[in-house]
Amino acid sequence: MDLLTKVISIATTQIGVTEDPPGSNRGYSVEQYLKSVGLGSGYSWCASFLYWCFQKAATDLEIKNPAIKTGGVIDHWRRAPAKAKITAAQARKSPDLVKPGCIGILLLDAHTGAGHTFIVEKISGLRLTTIEGNSNNGGSREGIGVFRLDRRKLTDSILVGFLDYSRV
Repeated sequence: MDLLTKVISIATTQIGVTEDPPGSNRGYSVEQYLKSVGLGSGYSWCASFLYWCFQKAATDLEIKNPAIKTGGVIDHWRRAPAKAKITAAQARKSPDLVKPGCIGILLLDAHTGAGHTFIVEKISGLRLTTIEGNSNNGGSREGIGVFRLDRRKLTDSILVGFLDYSRV
């Protein structure tokens, strides 16, 4: 099994994990995600969730984890290797560049640098099915759990791009 397939497999097992109490950025699993990047409880955890999935997949496959160890979405984008990056413009021009297991990066507020991130599970035309940590059914970046969502599009104006760690 390749890394990205394994990441999706692991992320899928986490769908339904929720914060305890809801809205707290806490709970056993959430704290494991945060711990994987060296953070304590209470922080936003969408990026930590992705790193945790990649770390678990890499460990299971007995390979080095190529994902950047960070709890910051935009920090992840900035520090990722250039060959892993697919800009939003490139993805819109060539949607076939985006594949299951890619990490999507959203910039929600350019002034504060607030972002949100997700794993692409499936792509159909310009529409994405995603697995997102610290989200909810509405797709919030400050949600309550891990959700499978079908609302992201390659045409979203807040899309920065994707990271494809199979290219590294």
